Amino acid sequence: MKEYDIQEKLLKASKYAIALINEKGYYVDQNKIHENLIKYSIEELKNKTPEVYLGKQFYKIIETIKKDGFFAGEVECTTKEKKRLKCFLIAFPIKINNKTFYIGIKDEISNLKEELLDIILNKSNIGIAIYRDKILYVNSYVEKITGYTANELKNMKVLDLIDDKFKEEIKERIKKRLKGEKLTFSGIIKLKTKDGKGKWIYITTNTILYEGKYAGISTVIDVTQQKQLEEKLYHIQNYDSITDLPNKNLFYEELKTYINEAKRGEKKLAILLLDIYNFTEINESYGRYIGDKLLKQIAKRIQESLFDRDLVARYGSDEFIMAIKDIKNIENLSIILNKLKNSLLKPFNIEGLEIYPNYNIGITIFPTDGKTPDDLIRHAEIALKHAKQKGLNATSFFNKKINESFNKKVEIITQLKKAIQFKEFDVYFQPKVDLKTGKIIGAEALARWKIPPTEFIPILVEVNLMFDAGCAITEKALSYTSQLLKINPDLKIAINMSFEQLKYDTYPQKLWDLAAKYNVPAKNIIIEITETETMKNPDENLRRLNAMKEMDFDISIDDFGTGYSSLKYLKLIPCSEIKIDMSFIRDMLIDKNDEELVKIIINISKIMGVKTVAEGIETKEQLEKLKELGCNYGQGYYFAKPMPFEDFKSFLKQR
Repeated sequence: MKEYDIQEKLLKASKYAIALINEKGYYVDQNKIHENLIKYSIEELKNKTPEVYLGKQFYKIIETIKKDGFFAGEVECTTKEKKRLKCFLIAFPIKINNKTFYIGIKDEISNLKEELLDIILNKSNIGIAIYRDKILYVNSYVEKITGYTANELKNMKVLDLIDDKFKEEIKERIKKRLKGEKLTFSGIIKLKTKDGKGKWIYITTNTILYEGKYAGISTVIDVTQQKQLEEKLYHIQNYDSITDLPNKNLFYEELKTYINEAKRGEKKLAILLLDIYNFTEINESYGRYIGDKLLKQIAKRIQESLFDRDLVARYGSDEFIMAIKDIKNIENLSIILNKLKNSLLKPFNIEGLEIYPNYNIGITIFPTDGKTPDDLIRHAEIALKHAKQKGLNATSFFNKKINESFNKKVEIITQLKKAIQFKEFDVYFQPKVDLKTGKIIGAEALARWKIPPTEFIPILVEVNLMFDAGCAITEKALSYTSQLLKINPDLKIAINMSFEQLKYDTYPQKLWDLAAKYNVPAKNIIIEITETETMKNPDENLRRLNAMKEMDFDISIDDFGTGYSSLKYLKLIPCSEIKIDMSFIRDMLIDKNDEELVKIIINISKIMGVKTVAEGIETKEQLEKLKELGCNYGQGYYFAKPMPFEDFKSFLKQR
């Protein structure tokens, strides 16, 4: 509880005058009844001690509290109006959030009966109890909290009222107190109550002399409602609202404890990070309601596959993380892992639907793969990425080789970001030749960097940098093209475009603006898009390709024959040429099937009224066969390898 909450409860807890001062004796607060009694407002008392109205008695009262643990007796108060009042005062120290305060409860003797002390104790909404190992006295508020009568509580063992979680601590304090140690304590503990439900209390305790022997005196405030609210807030902050599993933050904190236990017992601990590979598709296909139901069932199956001692948490939208204790060896872990995988591979029946999620799991072992929560979780993430590369429902253990590969990839990503920022990509050109005349009619612009495109382009796609990198590469190609057109104004330069660029409505205009920036006419540019990329979102992509066609850019379908496009969509693509994939060209002289496929593609192109370009021509025999089949253009090592810009300029001038 917050300090001001407790303070407010104390001041409102009685119909008697109550004042609260700090450890140095200065006023903190008072209730309205106290103000009406002494006629001083809290503003007038701030930075002052009760000496204002108690005189030198105040210091004797403090001495008595320090000696006996409390003060109870008659005092004389002088009001602001100089009126003298005889009052009965009960005062004792309390702790609020580890700070010491003194609380005084008083009233005029003229208002009190002979049994003043008992009345104050029993009319107050503060519980008061005096005890040794057994309870000696309680007021009516303690009866109300516990549900027991004073007679039932009298001589009951104190520990019988204490929740098991706090029992040992309280037991030790009672032992020391009975030996005369002046112990003070304040905090929130749980009591056992007669109805079995229990109550949370804020308690302050001191050592006093009671009937000639040492005893404990406690003041008690019921904070059950506040504690329940705190528990609800804690649950909201630390548990997943769908599965009711611990969330990522709580898992991290609990993992610290698991690691410490494993260290002490010199045992191994396994961390499993599980990703539902196709959860996004399931959510999009069936809706969030079904997706949430699936998550609940997956959570349940994971828990049923592990021991109660193990920890399971929801780590992300489609990820779960587990900490498995006491792993004796890999064989032992394999048994648990197989049980988990077999459980998850069974279909999930939800609202009449039979759903088959796919998984990948990354695994790290403490202490081999890491000794801190950060290292173990990070290495599990690396292992999970490696598992995803292996395919559906694959598992991967973290190891040094995977880590080195991951670190290398991270370094490449950092360098790629720098390459985008400082436009460090280069462009090579591979000539495109008219197969009938042998004339150079254009070239394909190919991205180049420190490592081969087959290595860096998949990384760009994976980390969502392909659009920015593609724009940087396109701009470099256009800047070179503006110079090449001075040598041959009829050249057509093919620039590869990724799906990451095509998926944006703004890209056709961006391409037009870049071409205009370098004075490159749109008719000199061919946009190459692969057959597979075109079919990812055919309707939207067709709309954007048509927009580029209307701007006078030509469209080429790259790697034709390797995708799964339908003729229905193919005839709608506003292309001017089709590129036959090099895999067919390479084997067409030794494989009749490949030769027939090349012939079919060329015939389809003729029917559609578009040109064909053969990729990967490496021999004269391939060239002659393509000419025989009616292919229009070609490129490949037979004519020239991809070359840097300056070399290509020289190549053009020589031709």
